Amino acid sequence: MRRLLFLFFALLATASAASAQGVPAGPCTQPDSIEFRGNTRLGDALLRNQTGITPGATINYRDLQRAIKALYGTLQFQDIEVGCEPLAGGKSVLVFRLKERPMLVDVSVTGADQVSPGTVQDQVDLLVGRPVDPAQVTHTIVKIDSVYAAHGFAVAEVRAETTYVDSTSARLVFHVDEGHRTAISGVRVEGNRAISATAIVGAMKSRPEGFFFWEKGELDNAKLASDITENIPGLYADRGFIDMQVLRDTTLLDRKAGKAMVGLDVKEGPQYHVGDFSVNGARQFSSQQIATMYPFTKHSKTLMQTVKEMLHLGVVQDQTIFNRSAWQDATQKVQNAYADNGYLYAQINPVVEREIGRDSVPTVNLRWDIQEGAPAIINRVDITGN
Repeated sequence: MRRLLFLFFALLATASAASAQGVPAGPCTQPDSIEFRGNTRLGDALLRNQTGITPGATINYRDLQRAIKALYGTLQFQDIEVGCEPLAGGKSVLVFRLKERPMLVDVSVTGADQVSPGTVQDQVDLLVGRPVDPAQVTHTIVKIDSVYAAHGFAVAEVRAETTYVDSTSARLVFHVDEGHRTAISGVRVEGNRAISATAIVGAMKSRPEGFFFWEKGELDNAKLASDITENIPGLYADRGFIDMQVLRDTTLLDRKAGKAMVGLDVKEGPQYHVGDFSVNGARQFSSQQIATMYPFTKHSKTLMQTVKEMLHLGVVQDQTIFNRSAWQDATQKVQNAYADNGYLYAQINPVVEREIGRDSVPTVNLRWDIQEGAPAIINRVDITGN
């Protein structure tokens, strides 16, 4: 095709040069008719309209490029050749030789085992009864490969095989070589100062492979995502770093070795100390009763000071490091206490307010906003089987 187009473009260029010198242009620059050969699905009128070339009009190589691009844009052809054939009387015909793409009669996936075959099959969006589109085939391969990478099979290989049923139709099979799960060779942490990399990795579900056979260290993108969004931030939050962020995560894959190095870039942020504590809306329980469920206390704080804090009669600064898990557990204890006393619909809203405290210390003021509601009343008790 390239050679034919080159010769045709050369004829056009020669004709253009001759025309510029006052010499009559050749017949190829003004074809008297346009002919399409090899098309069985689209009619000549439609194709002629696609090319934008009018018989008898002067054309150049840009016109031909646009015409070829437009014909490929129909997604019906896998090869297009252009030629100029002379006719009697100095006339010519512009010929487009078309090779149609085969119609897809069947598509399937083989080799899927470790990942659900249905999940893999769902990535195939090629439609039976339409011409095979190489771009769609490539896109499908990428999608299947991404699914395997997400399940920890980063070395999986996918290839497409086209088998012609006849000259106009074909079957398409995606062959999957799953390989083995990618192992995490190590985790590199940057930006951490308050918590060691060892402690961070210890809080993760995605851990590097170890010496023992059960320490496989398999890479699972879902687990890694959970580590980044929940486990690592949770570790920091339990040590007062509630603003901690994982700024970036990378996975450097060694396909030959089947291993991956995970990189984490963290921003720890400030460490928060516990400041004031208050309770709003509590009537069923006394301040002293609720105070027993509050997890943050100073060694020197007396019961009277605790009561004063809750009644806003005085503020005793508590320099205990904030612990999110302890705060959540305490909130659940309050919820359970209300439920045990019949207040099944009570709502306990834990509030954490950040501020810069004394001596420029980042501080969180804690509060329980309680909506007790009405106690649940047992309407009827049915006993069966006695």
